[in-house]
Amino acid sequence: MPDSARGPSDAGSLRSLLEAVAEAPAAINERLGAGMMVGRYRLVEAIGRGGFGVVFKAVDTELGREIALKLLSSHRRSADAETRLMREAQAMARLSHPNVITIYDVGVFEAGVFIAMELVDGGTLSRWMKQPRPWLKTVETFLGAGRGLAAAHRAGLVHRDFKPDNVLVGRDGRVCVTDFGVARMMNAADDSGARAPADSALVVSLTRTGMLLGTPAYMAPEQMNGEASDARADVFSFCVALFEALYRERPFSGADVQTLKQAIAERRVLAPSGSDVPARLRRVLVRGLSAAPGERHQSMEELLADLEAVARADRRRRFFGASAAGAGLVVALAAGGWSWLRPSHAPAPPPPIAPAPTPIAPAPTVIAPRAPATGTLDVRVNTDAARIELDGEVVAEAARSARITVEAAREHQLRVSAPGFRPLERKLRVGPNATVETAVSLARVEKPAPRPSPAPEDPNGAIDPYRQNGQPLHEKHAAPVTE
Repeated sequence: MPDSARGPSDAGSLRSLLEAVAEAPAAINERLGAGMMVGRYRLVEAIGRGGFGVVFKAVDTELGREIALKLLSSHRRSADAETRLMREAQAMARLSHPNVITIYDVGVFEAGVFIAMELVDGGTLSRWMKQPRPWLKTVETFLGAGRGLAAAHRAGLVHRDFKPDNVLVGRDGRVCVTDFGVARMMNAADDSGARAPADSALVVSLTRTGMLLGTPAYMAPEQMNGEASDARADVFSFCVALFEALYRERPFSGADVQTLKQAIAERRVLAPSGSDVPARLRRVLVRGLSAAPGERHQSMEELLADLEAVARADRRRRFFGASAAGAGLVVALAAGGWSWLRPSHAPAPPPPIAPAPTPIAPAPTVIAPRAPATGTLDVRVNTDAARIELDGEVVAEAARSARITVEAAREHQLRVSAPGFRPLERKLRVGPNATVETAVSLARVEKPAPRPSPAPEDPNGAIDPYRQNGQPLHEKHAAPVTE
């Protein structure tokens, strides 16, 4: 087979692939369509197009699973475009996180370059934002995207083009960051201490004079100025996107890049009227939209902690408000029931005798109990039919994963079971505002070996003195033989 594919985990194969890209033909065959083969992948249909590539739904004929296959568009074929596609492959290959799209394969074929990646059953975040939603639901969805960005930063990567079109939302609610086409390594090494090779696409600069990499409407001012950018540039872009989702418009207005830069520098953040978004949440976003990187949140983790604190305070307010309303309803029902049960012909009670006046004592101060701090438990199982229980309650049925909000600073009992597998129990503890990821690998139940059949009895009906119930007896217990 003339096609070739190389795995993204091997840095040497990626460098070889870059060399092979240069030798590949100059354009993708525009006639690619349903039923055609790209390596071992059979194309099903085109599901998306971007500035640099087209994405097909495809089937991996060797593993029998559906994937998304991204190919370089023919009219975009250039050294920069090829480097950008390889940059995306290398960036995603460095990451393994539930909120980052998973890459399976990268390679070249007779018509160009491709990336095989996870197929998310859903749509983009920009499509999700078209439907009005409660502000708390919007924040919770963006928190998933923020965790994906934080994972990229921990791996030493800056996305540099975060926007709603580069985030996917699955039908199951899972949020995945994708399209790392302009990502770049930060100066710091990743968690493993490794750095990208000097000839890696992640290090090769794509910047040209007068050329902006990214989308200006979501771009941090230091990127617009062609300056070095770090994780705080992604913080700015994230806050622009979340502001747009909450208020239905972007925070800065400008007809071109220059007027947009001026609005950012002058802190002219729009103030939409008639919104139910809390002022505390707006203050968090305004800080993240600061023109100077040093005035923003210094990491995605810091920004996410502030957003989670706002969401947690609203949940606590709703909980105590519902509790108070329920208590008032019970009192009202009890009073109404007593009036209904009292006989109508009963004589009216005599007027009460006024008691002697007593000193008025000050009302006691009632302190509402504080809601317990919470954390997040992210459970992943190696089978699709898992039953996930926490503290004796079922949280997921026939599932491969579950994200559970739990009370922090106490021990929880996790139990995972599935048909044909041995159940597994594990004790876990989650810190306040922390996320604990735990992978559960269930072992299959082995079928017991068949028991041996008893020895056949004597056909003449005689009793063997050295056997009992078809089993041999020990010598010292054997019946004596009489001659």
